[in-house]
Formats: sequence, C-alpha cells, structure tokens
Amino acid sequence: DRTGKSSIYRQEIDQRVSEQVIAGGEDYYAPRLSADHNSLFYTAAARRGAPGQARLMKMPLDGGSASVLATGEYEYQCASPPSKVCIASQPKGNQLMFYALDPDHGAGAVPLASSGPVLDWSLSPDGQQIALIDRKDQERVQLLLLGNHTARTLDLGKWSHVSAQLQFVRWFPNGRGLYVTAFLPSGTTLLSVGLDGNASVLSQGHNWLCCPIPAPNGKLLGYSLTQIQRDLALIENL
Repeated sequence: DRTGKSSIYRQEIDQRVSEQVIAGGEDYYAPRLSADHNSLFYTAAARRGAPGQARLMKMPLDGGSASVLATGEYEYQCASPPSKVCIASQPKGNQLMFYALDPDHGAGAVPLASSGPVLDWSLSPDGQQIALIDRKDQERVQLLLLGNHTARTLDLGKWSHVSAQLQFVRWFPNGRGLYVTAFLPSGTTLLSVGLDGNASVLSQGHNWLCCPIPAPNGKLLGYSLTQIQRDLALIENL
C-alpha cells in the first residue's frame, strides 16, 4: 500500500528495489504462485475486505491478461512441483471449507471441512496434507490428510502446555516439518517443528512476528516483524 491502494510487487531477494507487477484502481493482494509456477493467483477488490466485492484472479507470468477464476474472498495455496495440487478455502458458518482449486476453472469440489474456525493453514509441498491452527485450540497444530479425510493432532511438547497461542504455520519446503509462531505475553516466538512435535526456537521475544514464508531452496525464511516502542515524557512546571 504505497499509493493508497494495495498493489503487488516483485523483488529479488538480494536486491532492495521492488518492481510493481499489478496495480490499478482497485486493491490487489494475496499473491500466490500456481503449482507449475507459470501463473500468479491474487485477489482483486474495489476495497480490501469489503464483502461481496472480491474476485480470485489468475495472471500468466509470461504475459497476457488476467482472468477471473472465482468471485468471493478466498484463501489459496499451491503445492510445489511436481505436484499440481492447489487448494482454496472459504469460511462457512463456524467451519472453513477447503476446495480443490483448478487453475483453469476455479474452485471445484469440497475435499474436506475443518471441525471449527481456523486461524491459519498451510498446504504441504506434496499437496497431501493441510496443517492448520484452530481458533478454539491454539496450543496444537492439526494435520488434515486430503487422501482419506482424516486428521491428527500435533502436540508441540512444552509449547502446547505453557498457554502459548499458536498463530501462523508454514511447511518446510521439503515437507519434513513446520514453521510455527507462538504468542506469549512476553512476545512472539518463531519455532521450527518436526512432524514428531519436537520444537526448537529460531527467534524469540518480538512484540509480534507474522507469516513466515520459506524460500523454495529452504535456506532463507521471510517474515513480518512489528516492534512496539513506548516513550515516557516528563512535563515539568505545569
């Protein structure tokens, strides 16, 4: 949001200058690569968050016009090659409905639904599992298997028993674990979690750390960081 409207930018990891990719009179946000990395999915809306205005868009990366895949406010993610799986989600009542996302025809059949409201979710690189954090149980990670529609709970050891509120989750690029953020009154902790639940601390003590996104090569991790500073002023001789 550099001009009063949300736009989408592209930036090389080793550069400090970004290139505007999608901009215009609407808000454009939530960019995600398709499974084959040939297209970009994103959301367009006259005003971000306005109900009934959002459209799920697809734009070829090698040039060409964007097209509308679906109307409505969706979350969406794709697996990594060679998998061709893409999943979209949309709230329905107290559940989150997961749909197969066809890059040519939009949201299709419903593979499964969550058992309750979901705070964040992540599709595994092979497209076989969804890791999610339930709003009603923010101390554990749920793993949903798309193949047989079963679920299991991933207990994070002490982090599931110290009243830490898990907030964001993303898979390792190799699918062997998860990046998870845990919020405590002392600040946010970024965890590296194995599929056995064994967790180690990567970063700790920030006011709010959001949305970890690993690079495809697994060597870099991007995230948003918010630091809150409070100044105390003394006024004399009032």
